[in-house]
Amino acid sequence: MKYSIEKILSFAKYIRMAPDEKAAIRRVLQAEFARVSAQRARNDTAAGLLKWSDILSIQIKPIILMPIILILALLLGGGTSALAERALPGDTLYPVKIQVNERLAGTFALTPKAQAELDATLAQRRLQEAEQLAIQSRLDASTQQELAANFQNRANKIQAVLNASSTISSQDALEISSDFQASLNAHKRILEGIANGRKADVALAVRNLASLIEDEQSNTKVQVDESEQTVKSETSTEIQIAAQNKFNEVQRKIQEVKNFISKKSLVLGADAVVQIQARVQAASDLVVKGKTQLDAGAYGDAFVTFQQAQSIAQESKLLVEAKVDFEDHESDENESSTPTTATSSPSMNASSTSHFKVNVQDSDDENKKNRSENRGVEGSGEGSPEIHTNGSSVESNGTVHIDLDL
Repeated sequence: MKYSIEKILSFAKYIRMAPDEKAAIRRVLQAEFARVSAQRARNDTAAGLLKWSDILSIQIKPIILMPIILILALLLGGGTSALAERALPGDTLYPVKIQVNERLAGTFALTPKAQAELDATLAQRRLQEAEQLAIQSRLDASTQQELAANFQNRANKIQAVLNASSTISSQDALEISSDFQASLNAHKRILEGIANGRKADVALAVRNLASLIEDEQSNTKVQVDESEQTVKSETSTEIQIAAQNKFNEVQRKIQEVKNFISKKSLVLGADAVVQIQARVQAASDLVVKGKTQLDAGAYGDAFVTFQQAQSIAQESKLLVEAKVDFEDHESDENESSTPTTATSSPSMNASSTSHFKVNVQDSDDENKKNRSENRGVEGSGEGSPEIHTNGSSVESNGTVHIDLDL
């Protein structure tokens, strides 16, 4: 079974410990906390202050069979973990997102395929976080390097699984590598669009990430090409079933993109809608080609063609979401009754000024909570201050253009 991080967190909301169990574990943690703190004080390091890495490395004998990270997740509770999902590097809850939520998700990745899919999801997360920080002018060299290292680590793990052909089927290898390639293609375009007009230091950090993605694109393309050739040569009953399933899957994906375009057509603007519809049509044309191959019994070829169509659809969805989130659109302002209404879609055209959003939520307004997600509350345009969870403010600057052309 495939477990998404969101599904795991939904399970976490219902995980509860008895009061005496919580108290016992808390006492053990407090004792260890005091011990490590005293050790650091003796070593005169940072005046005895603790880092997350200190806490997470604690070895507790009475509960050695349960990873400390899961214990912290239980003590924090599902609400805190869910809130941490929206955190960005530099935010208070970001360590919970990385060290608790994502490690917890890893415990459910029980197969090489599941682990590779999780790694791909988390690699994409790091790029999304970089994009949001860049939009908010919060992406500095240090944070960029941290995100890049985390991204590269996940990408290396994906490549390791794909290279171990004995642990994963050729169809799975093609799906994973193709989907990852689509994500890389989309996020490279998004980062390039964000870099234009940023301050010099932010623009440099963004372009460094884009360069890293370009290197990974080359590696992933090799994996895609090799997997396609292997799948095309297959003739078993298994590939026939897989091709039929892929046909159904890609049809659902294309319809999902069409629905999203329809919902956001006013936000996107006429030109962008035409561009994205051309992408969707290219994917649909490949589905027609694949169906012909499927009917002719060329099941391997059909599977490859359907996967190519799905990759185009997936990349298109990511690009449209970014265009909606990062490009300015006057109609979004008309939707809100106050300047601080949270929204997930500020876009109009390629030359407009961006709205910039942060991780602030209004607990009195459920609508804002549902719409903000990772994006938070938007500012009023170029030069408007952003309020972050730590109370600081950042001036927005620059324009964003997400290229939708094939």
